[in-house]
Amino acid sequence: MHTASPLVTVDCSIRHYSGEHAAHVHEGHAQLLYALSGRMELEVNGRSSFVDIACGLLIPAGSRHGYLAAPGAQILVLDVPTATCSGLDKARRFHVPLAARSAPTQLAAGFVLELAHAQ
Repeated sequence: MHTASPLVTVDCSIRHYSGEHAAHVHEGHAQLLYALSGRMELEVNGRSSFVDIACGLLIPAGSRHGYLAAPGAQILVLDVPTATCSGLDKARRFHVPLAARSAPTQLAAGFVLELAHAQ
């Protein structure tokens, strides 16, 4: 018998970035992000990474991270409460499907569930 996953409330926003932002930490929620346009360089717990239109990044709750974004970068950011979704405890990159690039907010929740269950 298959049991349904509990409903997850996710804060989804499109944010405009430019320049450098000092390292910081989010307690209680993971962040899933990818670029709708432009590119963002990140450092997560001392390791270099980036996001662009083809590659996204999961930043676990409690991870120290900062970034440098090209002027005008648009980044889809999902803040996912860790108490409601397991499987978001490891930083990892992911491929952004073409469909998610053209309809990001409609497909964002599906991303969270896929990443949470991909162990």
